[in-house]
Amino acid sequence: MTPASARPRQPPGGKKPGTDAATGRAARLRACRSVYQARVMRLSALLDKLGVHRSDVQLAKDYALHTDETLQACVDLTPAQRRCVIGQPNPLLAEQFCRLDDPLSLRAPPPLMALLTPRPVAVDDATARHHLAGLRGRWVRQGPAGSRVEIVIGPEGRASFRHFRNKRPDGDVVHSVLSIRNRREVLRRRAVTVQRYVYFRIDRDTFLLSGNPLHTATPIRSRTAFQLILAKDRLVRLAAGQCEVIDLSYLAAHAATCTWHRDAVTQVPVLRITYTLGRWKRRSRFFLVRSHLIHERLYQRRFTRR
Repeated sequence: MTPASARPRQPPGGKKPGTDAATGRAARLRACRSVYQARVMRLSALLDKLGVHRSDVQLAKDYALHTDETLQACVDLTPAQRRCVIGQPNPLLAEQFCRLDDPLSLRAPPPLMALLTPRPVAVDDATARHHLAGLRGRWVRQGPAGSRVEIVIGPEGRASFRHFRNKRPDGDVVHSVLSIRNRREVLRRRAVTVQRYVYFRIDRDTFLLSGNPLHTATPIRSRTAFQLILAKDRLVRLAAGQCEVIDLSYLAAHAATCTWHRDAVTQVPVLRITYTLGRWKRRSRFFLVRSHLIHERLYQRRFTRR
């Protein structure tokens, strides 16, 4: 007969070892799934507002909202952090209030902006060659304190770039080849690199050029209804008299003001957007040129024919 001291002891309440841990993990998984289900619902409602329609099932599939990795990030939170996240009306804003060590696991996926900003239609080769031929010549952009950039464009898009400071050359001439992708984008090829530029032709003797993809030129049909990019994860939407900024990282809409005035120097119509994120008040300006809203920074990068 086996001595009593050698018999395996039963856990309190007759439970098998590990049962409490498994039950606790299952409960945490259920709570975390509710967080991501809330994210799907919020994402679906926001995209419907923006005119991008996806079923909840398709959203979860497209953006992997219920993957083991995202759920595990939530399960690994401390009990206090998890209660805080679950208690937030918008779980994606939890990082501002819940002191999360890994807040990015609760944020929206970046491909959203690609859905909301369709690329311009490409031009055919003949149109591209004709457009490049119209750019042949010497172009100058005046900068602050006497600085400037000169571009000399020759046949077949061959171009030389040179910077000047205080009327003196600042660095060597950089040789490149330009090509037109569409009416709002130029590619600049150097030895082993290719750089994409935002491009907008104002008239025969003026164009705008910027290497920052956020310096946009957005076509609009009306001053009272449009949608345009403010930042890599933020856009502004004006519809039915309501102006709001949509934060795609947190799937949140913020009230904003959209007002029009004329620039004191150029008399060009200007859209001013003002909104508050957290404690900070933000402002952006866009110039209306040829039915396009031009980002202020792009508008400042103006090259004129000389």
